[in-house]
Amino acid sequence: GQIPTAAMKGALIHYFVAAYDNNNKPIASKGSSGSPNIMELTAGIAGKGDNEDPIGNKGGGGGEPGGSISGGVIAGGKPPKVMIIIAGGTGFGYVTGSTEGGNQVRNCCVGNSLIVLTPELGFYVNPRLSIGIAGRIGLPIGANVEGHATLAPGAVIRVRYGLSDSGEGVRVMGQVGGGIMRNTIKLDNNTDGMDTDIVAQGPLLIGAGIGFSKKLGGSLAFVADLSALAGIAVVDKLGTSTLNSGVSADLSLGLALGF
Repeated sequence: GQIPTAAMKGALIHYFVAAYDNNNKPIASKGSSGSPNIMELTAGIAGKGDNEDPIGNKGGGGGEPGGSISGGVIAGGKPPKVMIIIAGGTGFGYVTGSTEGGNQVRNCCVGNSLIVLTPELGFYVNPRLSIGIAGRIGLPIGANVEGHATLAPGAVIRVRYGLSDSGEGVRVMGQVGGGIMRNTIKLDNNTDGMDTDIVAQGPLLIGAGIGFSKKLGGSLAFVADLSALAGIAVVDKLGTSTLNSGVSADLSLGLALGF
């Protein structure tokens, strides 16, 4: 038989062939739903009669579009090995200790980082697994104590693992690195214009997270991540910044480009 013309839409066709016995158990197959064969559609070819043998991977089909077939590997193109992610969002954190302005954290205990940018450069080990370097650039907007910091730079080594064979959908991740996370908090004082300070956390960063990816077409994909990082104060100060231990969480959305 041959693949119906109506099914030949787009650049690729995913399919598998299986034979079942009377107990509905497979006795022979070529590909599977989890690892299908992939046909790339090309220009039409001259008819050769209706003698296609899908299991033997022989061409056929009179006058239908031609193509090349591969067992789970895209013909005519390789899966991406590198990805670049541009993403951003917002974050909040559990804070303790003292602020960069020397004030004690008394009000319980949640601060925020309104804008967090998270660019990433990753390398695919296989479609499910990637290893990369991700930046975390926080902008602690809202602080009004004189001389407060305006940037919270950090970077982590990030490992992602997809739960599906294709790597799309839900992904989990682990990460470790260094830097400073900064969250703004309200102070107990009532001084107008001087009531919001910054709590710095780090410089050792360790965390995990969960994400989601969805291909939009070609090499472009939508990504969403929920990431948690523990900032561990292995030193008391870094430059002029007083460091504390705590936990921050970021929600980010963005686009990924693979090549």
